Amino acid sequence: MVPNMQLVKEFCEEEGLDFRIVDKLGNLAEVKCGGKPYFFTYTTTPFNREDVQHICNDKFLTYELLSTEHLMPETRRYLRPDLDPTWHDTIEFSSIADIVTDIQKNFSFPFVVKMNAGSLGRNIFKCENENQVEKAVAKIFKEDWALLIQKLIQKQKEFRVLVVNNSVELAYTKGGADFLAKGDKTFKEIKDFLAPLHKHINLGWAGLDVICDNKGKFWLIEINTKPSLISAIKAGKADLLKPLYKKAFSEILK
Repeated sequence: MVPNMQLVKEFCEEEGLDFRIVDKLGNLAEVKCGGKPYFFTYTTTPFNREDVQHICNDKFLTYELLSTEHLMPETRRYLRPDLDPTWHDTIEFSSIADIVTDIQKNFSFPFVVKMNAGSLGRNIFKCENENQVEKAVAKIFKEDWALLIQKLIQKQKEFRVLVVNNSVELAYTKGGADFLAKGDKTFKEIKDFLAPLHKHINLGWAGLDVICDNKGKFWLIEINTKPSLISAIKAGKADLLKPLYKKAFSEILK
């Protein structure tokens, strides 16, 4: 049973909710709430609508949705040249070489090359020369139909921010080393920075990657509707996480 699921199990037992493991490995659980079944699988919860999950899984859709707020670093998407244009957007470039050339026209080194639909930090490359770009593009196109080029932000600190029912509820530094109190100045700054989100997307349950650059400016890197809470759990902060499930379930019970 993954740590997220164990946390759900403990919360339900404490709250007297009907929790049932469905599969033998403990990766699918049913929770009866308000007489209706809700399902948890691995790190997936029933707290987000399907459209929201799809947008957040596609990093470029997230960028386009929030582009007017300038929360995210400048980003450009490139489609794999061999895609069928019937099922995708216009295929602008016919070869990887053309893509690499265009990338260098639009971005100055160093910059970030990453998968459009990646997770857990997989296939994210900091590129400082053309050779690195060629290798990164070729590798990503073996696994994804699109890649992103993103302006590199010189980070001072990196935060994981948990949002529940559109409210910033928890923030801690990467790896769970430092948890911010809600009265903390940095917590308030992060909350103010993310305030425009609710105008564009309804987040029931999400983990946001937020960085602070070397000038003290915050940037949203991505939104994950299936955040792993393992670093917070390992840091012994389960007591901070369980109330978040209570808040998320409260929306279901309205």
